[in-house]
Amino acid sequence: MQKYYFLLKYEFKNLLRDKMNLIMFIYPVIMLIMSVVLFPMLFTIQDMNTQGLEITMVILIITLVSFGYFIAAILLGFSLLDNKDEDTMQTIAVTPISKKGYVNFKLIYTYIISVLATILMLGGTKLLASGAYVIEYGAETLYIFNNVSYLNIVLFAISASLFVPAMGLFIVALAKNKVEGFAYMKSSGFLILIPMLTLFDSFRGAGQYILSIFPNFWGVKAILNLMFPQLFFSSTNLSYLLYLFVGAILCSVFSYLSYRFYMKRTV
Repeated sequence: MQKYYFLLKYEFKNLLRDKMNLIMFIYPVIMLIMSVVLFPMLFTIQDMNTQGLEITMVILIITLVSFGYFIAAILLGFSLLDNKDEDTMQTIAVTPISKKGYVNFKLIYTYIISVLATILMLGGTKLLASGAYVIEYGAETLYIFNNVSYLNIVLFAISASLFVPAMGLFIVALAKNKVEGFAYMKSSGFLILIPMLTLFDSFRGAGQYILSIFPNFWGVKAILNLMFPQLFFSSTNLSYLLYLFVGAILCSVFSYLSYRFYMKRTV
């Protein structure tokens, strides 16, 4: 157990040595500050009707819930690309920790980072600024964070973060170096936008399942259904836990395939 403790210290020392990685670590805090201070300012813009306010909140919530696993995937990718550039795996091969064990260790701690970052951003916003996220439907007032419990947030973080290995490992397996990897990571940002398609009528109701091939769709859609019941109500919707369960299974499958691809190409 002690060897993993020292390995963790070594990993974080290397991660924090890179300014880009350091920014990734503090990004969840920056996002939390934005969601508590900056985002509510947008909601007070005059002449914004209910529909415009609703769409604005949906886009901001999708961004907020997606950043946890996206940041962790970037951290995983940069860390593994550093290993590739510095040929660290050859050094690991002569230590008590195998190459496979070393990769698994990275997957575990980046997964934990994703879970904690997601809880920090969503749970922190609910705790500090839930009163600012309010929509008026005529005589009805909806506080969207009142529909999401802290348990819901923790379960979402656990499920959605399973997408971290899928993104991180696939990008590293494709990239030949850190520069190329960075380009792939920037391109992968479009995945955050996928759940936003549910704002279109074509992807409401049964049409939402056209997006089901994307693992991150499931968890984000589960959160949106809870927060915006009027907007996303449909008889074809699943329960919150079932969305998370299907998403967890799909993320695990994609992560396993990415893991096999990475190990075959790199290790």
